[in-house]
Amino acid sequence: PAIAATNVASGSVSIGAGVNDLRVSDLTITGSGAADTGTCVQINAAVSKVTLLRVSCSDTGDGLIFTGTNTLTGGVIQDSSFTNIYMLDGYGFFGRINTTAFIGNIFGPVFNTAVFPFRMQRGQKSAVSNNTFLAVSDTTKNSVALRGDVHSTTAEDTFYLTFTDNKIAQGAAGNTAVAIEPSATSEDARIYDVLAERNWIVSGAAGARGFSVNSTITTLRNNLAD
Repeated sequence: PAIAATNVASGSVSIGAGVNDLRVSDLTITGSGAADTGTCVQINAAVSKVTLLRVSCSDTGDGLIFTGTNTLTGGVIQDSSFTNIYMLDGYGFFGRINTTAFIGNIFGPVFNTAVFPFRMQRGQKSAVSNNTFLAVSDTTKNSVALRGDVHSTTAEDTFYLTFTDNKIAQGAAGNTAVAIEPSATSEDARIYDVLAERNWIVSGAAGARGFSVNSTITTLRNNLAD
């Protein structure tokens, strides 16, 4: 099926409270282009066992967005794409996950005042593998940001996270291609037990970095930046 969407702020696909064991597959969502302020897929509650398979989203304000501090547990996002994101502070992906996998997807590019192709605000016991992350327009942002929430208990931390076999092509703008660090240096956000391996970073802006790491018990191994 296909959806032609214009400024659907609550999500062309909206996944809410009580969802457990849902599969959305073979769906194409196309927004209205550079002025679009809608969201392709929005998760607006804590949900579990959600699979997005072959979901294609393009030309919208936001891509895959989790509102508030809502978390997806036991999910799979696979062979999907969230491309051509335009809205102010828009994302290809923004959210928090637990025991969830992102496999074989495309995130970005993001244009205008959109910010990150992929921002994981908190990730626990999860895998990000064989994805492609594309360009940013904002010279202060990253193609991939792996964050943690401000620490109160381990529930806010990011840990047991693998980031492997991905391609990151941040384009002529951007700052660091992959940031494994808190949102701000003043935050007590704890990120640990992270593996980044066999990733390919394609050079972009002059002076841009491949990785920026402010985490503990973190391994970077066999990555290529060219």
